[in-house]
Amino acid sequence: MRSSTTARRPLLLIFGTFIAAFLAGCAAPTPPAEPEHTTSSVPSLGAQPLIVAHRGGADEGAEGALESLVASAKEGFPVEFDLHPLKDGQWAVAHDDKVDRILKGKSGPVSAMTSREWKASCIEGPDGVCGTPATWDDVVKTLPAGTPLVPEIKNGEIKAADMAAAVKKADLVKTTTVQTFRLAEAKELAAAGITTLYLADAKTEVDVDAVAAANIAFIGVNKSTSRDIVQRAHASGLKVWVWTVDERADADAWRSAGADGLFTDLPKTMRGWWV
Repeated sequence: MRSSTTARRPLLLIFGTFIAAFLAGCAAPTPPAEPEHTTSSVPSLGAQPLIVAHRGGADEGAEGALESLVASAKEGFPVEFDLHPLKDGQWAVAHDDKVDRILKGKSGPVSAMTSREWKASCIEGPDGVCGTPATWDDVVKTLPAGTPLVPEIKNGEIKAADMAAAVKKADLVKTTTVQTFRLAEAKELAAAGITTLYLADAKTEVDVDAVAAANIAFIGVNKSTSRDIVQRAHASGLKVWVWTVDERADADAWRSAGADGLFTDLPKTMRGWWV
């Protein structure tokens, strides 16, 4: 027979093992390893620029048609459009000085049409539906009150003084920014108390200090312009809007550069990129 001491040894070993396992289970769990912190390779886009409906949002409706202008205004976008004089002195909302590309089945200069002929024509939209050609008076009377308007006078056809007078007559000074590629016209508009945007193509070297000194508030630059224009313009107190930006990569790049506004034919689409 085994002695009692010998018999108790296996029991003590088993009991000791159990106690050790129990105590290990009660110990504080080992915390998970801290995740590695990495720096994103995607640059910050910065503040979202103002999205401006170029020609009323030309790729989302009939280009420059009254219905497109109203739709973009109701979406909250500033509305950009070009103006040309008609035969009877009213101003047509049209980019080209000829109607061939704009009006379905028509040809010839805008200036050869009366306002009645103009408004009775058809601007065909992407969906094949006819939009109504508009005039400056239509814009003033029809768009929702407070809509930011961004008309452009082109080729010296409409005098800066006449444009300034029309804005004041319509009591739209606070909500209208007039554009022109002609620096002399931009200076004249600014001197008349009109918020003004001086347009420049990619080949034009803009003297931002001279523009700012003329009390011109904005410059509008082509999307191909070097983006360092933004920093230089901001240093002179100017805001920068860029035309015409319809690609996501261009929009992101100019947003990252600090552009204040982007003209686009796709305003609703652009807004969706940054939701």
